[in-house]
Parts: sequence; C-alpha cells; structure tokens
Amino acid sequence: MSDKTTKEIVEENKPIRTTSQNKVKVNNPKKDTGIILTKQEIMDLAEKCYLFCEKGSGVELYPYQKEFGLRIIQSLLLEDNAEITALFSRQSGKTETVSTIVPGLCVILPILANIPDIGIDRRIGKFKHGFWVGIFAPNYELAGIMHTRMSKRITSQEMEEILKDPEININLDHGRKVLRLPNGSYVDSNSAGPQTSIEGKTYHLIICEETQDISDYKIRKSIHPMAAATGGTIIKIGTPAPRKCEFYEACERNRKKQLNQSNSELKCHFEFDYTVASNYNPRYASYIEMEIERLGFDSDDFRMSYRLHWILERGTFISPEQLAECGIKKRDKLTSHGVKGEKLEFHRYDYIVSGDKLTDNLVAGIDIGRSSDSTIVTVGKVWWENPVYRSGEDRYYCHVMDWLELQGDDHEKQYPQIVEFLSRFNIGSIVIDATGRGDPIYDRLNADYSEKDIAVYPFIFTNKSKHEGYTILYQELVEGRLTYPSGEHCPKLTKWRRFINQFNDLEKNWKGKYMAIEAPTTKNHRVIDKPHDDYPDSLMLLCWLVHRKNYSVETSDRSIFALGDDTYSRMRNNRGGITRRNTSKGRDRWGIE
Repeated sequence: MSDKTTKEIVEENKPIRTTSQNKVKVNNPKKDTGIILTKQEIMDLAEKCYLFCEKGSGVELYPYQKEFGLRIIQSLLLEDNAEITALFSRQSGKTETVSTIVPGLCVILPILANIPDIGIDRRIGKFKHGFWVGIFAPNYELAGIMHTRMSKRITSQEMEEILKDPEININLDHGRKVLRLPNGSYVDSNSAGPQTSIEGKTYHLIICEETQDISDYKIRKSIHPMAAATGGTIIKIGTPAPRKCEFYEACERNRKKQLNQSNSELKCHFEFDYTVASNYNPRYASYIEMEIERLGFDSDDFRMSYRLHWILERGTFISPEQLAECGIKKRDKLTSHGVKGEKLEFHRYDYIVSGDKLTDNLVAGIDIGRSSDSTIVTVGKVWWENPVYRSGEDRYYCHVMDWLELQGDDHEKQYPQIVEFLSRFNIGSIVIDATGRGDPIYDRLNADYSEKDIAVYPFIFTNKSKHEGYTILYQELVEGRLTYPSGEHCPKLTKWRRFINQFNDLEKNWKGKYMAIEAPTTKNHRVIDKPHDDYPDSLMLLCWLVHRKNYSVETSDRSIFALGDDTYSRMRNNRGGITRRNTSKGRDRWGIE
C-alpha cells in the first residue's frame, strides 16, 4: 500500500459506471430525490470502502467482524436510517470493528463526496464537508476507550502514508475528546450519564457503547434525534443485562424484523457469542475454558457476558437466546446403547419434515383455535428407547417435525384438514385441547382413531393443568431435550417465524400459586398483529403427552427455576383438570409402563 498514491486508492474505490460522452448513464435515476447510484453500485462502493478502511488501519478483521463493519458502511451510503444492534460476547471485537471502520470513513467519505460522478448522489454528497461521528457511553472513560483506539488507527503507519499524500495533506488534531480532521470530519466522545446535557449536536453516525448501561430516556430523548437532520445511522453495541432495557428492546425489534424479511434485505442485528470468537482466536478459546472453570457455565455472569443470555425479571417465560439454543441449525444424530448393547440413534433435522411413515410412535399436540386465534397441530418424534433419568423420573428427547396452522374457528371445515395432515405421519398418540369447543372435537377424533390403535388424550385447560404443562415444557427446553428445526431455509416459512415470535412474546404471570403463561394482552383486540400463544400451547400439549405419566405438580413456590424435590413435592394419579381416558392404549405397546 505504501507504493500507491491516494489518487490510485480512490480510483480503485470508484464504482464502475457506464459512460457515454463523459456523461453518466444511470438505470431509472431518481433525479427528483437526488438518488443517482443504484443499490448494487452502492453495495459495490461499500465493499471497496471497507477494504480502504481495513488497509488504512493496518488491521485485518475476522469474518464475523467484517459482516458487522460492512453493514455500517452500507447503511451510511444507502442512507437507510438503520438502527444496527451488535450483541457480542465480551472482548470478542465489537469495539475493534467500529474503531477500524470509522477512521477510514472519516478520510474516504469526503473524498468520494467531491468526486462528481459519485458526489452528485445526495446520499454521498452530504459528506462533502466531513463525516461527523458521535460516541456515547455511560461515562467519559468508556467513550474514551473507543475514541483512543480510533486515534491509534488513524495514526497508524498505513493511514499516515495516505494522509501525507499532497492531494489530501491532512494534519491531525486528536485531542482528549475530539478527533478532528481538516476535511471537516470529526469523532466526538460524549458521556451519556444521567446528569449530562448533550442535546443540540448533529451526527451522521451515532455509536452507543455499552448501551445496556445508558438510560432508556437518555437514548430516546437526547441521542436518537441527533441523526434526524442528516438521515444518519445509529449503532447500539453491548452485552445482556439482568433487566429489560432500550438495548434489549432494540435487539428484539431487529430480531423480529429479520424473521419477517426476505433474504435479499440487509439485516440490522448482529449476534456472536463466545463460540464464534473462539473459532477464530485460539487465545480467546483458551481463556473461555478457564472462565467456565472459574465462573461456571450456567452462572449468571458467564451466561450474560459470553453466552449472551438476558437474565430477565420474572415477566418472561424463556429468553430468545435460550429458545435459539434449542434450534437445530445443522442436522445431527444422537447416539447411545441399549440394555443389550445395541446401538441406538436419534436423528434431529434442521428442516421441516412434512411426512414420515417410517418412524414409529410419533406424537401430536393439537391446540384448538377460537375465533381470533388459530388451530395448531404440532407433530414430533420421541427417542422412546433412550429415556434420561432426571430427579427420579424418565424424560425423553423430543424433536418437532412439522406444524399445521388453520386460522379461525370453523372446526367442521378444519377437521378433515387435521386428519389429512396427521395421515402423513406414523402417529402413535395424540393429545388435544378438550376445553369448551374442543370437547366434541376430541370425542370425534377419539372415535375415529380408536380403531387404528392410536391413543387420543384430552387436555382440559385450567390454571393448574397449564402450570404443570408449561413447567415441563420449560425444563425440557432449557435442558436441551426438546428441539425444533432451525436450518437456513426455516426462516423463510411463515409457520416457523410465527412459532419463534409467539414464544418470544410469551409472558409469565402468577394466579395464586399457579404460573400463568400467555400472550401479552392488548387493549384493542381487533389489531392484525394481536399477540397469540397458539404455537406454544400446542408444543406444551405435545411435551405434556410425552411426559404425562411421570408426575403432577403442586407447589406454592413461584419460581419456575426451582426444580427437583421442592418443585415436585407430590406424585399422584389425580391430575386436576386433566381427564384420563384410554390410558391403557398406545404406550403399553411401546414397552413403556
């Protein structure tokens, strides 16, 4: 790089345009809005700007860091006003990424803005007088860490050679709080502490460092508006906290947006736990091993700092991170040995299995929908041959294969669709919501399947039975025995996205001594995006069916995390609101007592 002039570097980073008689030809230019470059040209330019930033800093980022850094540049050039969230494991390189990208942009963006063919696009032309960056952290010391690192990057040997170019001739003025260039670019470090007054500033890029420790009010009222006049980008960086905060909500907004967008759209949430950083940095991996030994893998400190789990107050059933860990992203196979030494295998798929007539004794959970809800059928496979002994009971690995969603409450029309869906699988037993309108559907289903030697069990929803069912479901999820497909093609499916969203929306409340898990309540029940809990209820029924014979729960301990003898103080045949019929069928032929 030392033997190249700045002019050559800029020429390399120009987008390739089709010209005729020195006039730029643009496909469908939006002259009225000043948008000249196409999206693909912007994406190409962003890639070249990234290379410029990386070379100028003298730092080569890891692939996962590049993904985050490149998105920052794309947002600035596209002027998409993005709110980008970065949830990184501690010391995995989130600050390093931003500190590598920003100094290079302070140099290259004003240069690009002064190139006629590029600066004519208003999204880039606005940088003609400099690129303005604001760093905000809970205190000056934290903001200064990133600022100091940026100063080192812009004074690197590689960047100094660029800045000394006669065509640029930049002399740096990097003070304690402000890094300022003669081309108008500057990086301003600020404290976002409770007593500070920071209104009135304007930036192209806002960086919130350790966002989880900045007050929600300060972020929304004081910091957000600073990018309004420039159509700027906001970056929120941090790690989980033991509470819900603005950073948590921003991550959730972006997660939900990604679930519902196409693959061609740019993502705004970047999440990399300790396993990703360990794959690229052996020293990091070695240190993590010692941290696990010191802190404990399941300790709150390790979960928040490295596994990226939000240890939230008791208003959430399960965290998005815990649910994500149950997703099978790549097909795997569990192995064990039977009593006689035979090899046992259990395949878990990363894709939806829409039919399986070969696997024996599949199970199904059916939640009956009301007028504004959906009927959900969940089919799963169970590793019956390899029970796991837990606290005096047998538990089983279970994997979701497919879902069927039928909207509305026209159950007469839905019934044949349910039967047809179930016929694709080798079903051994079924549990169905037999509460209210579900009771006649249970009777009909039980009559139709009794001749096929398929057991059908009714589940009556009461405070007590729902408490029992969701307690079992929670344990199986957090202990990793209950899984679902989560391969790269799954997010394209509406039913998969609804399954994830409904679980992430679940709220946990208490009605006396019983835990109540349900969708958030809304004042206006006519809204299209009214929260639902149909998919979770259906999976809870399936999970209860698999483990229904083992125990019943009766406890005044309100903590869902209290497991063992204190939680399961009584084991009895009376299951409250759950009616037992045909209990001799189905599982006896599976060799399960």
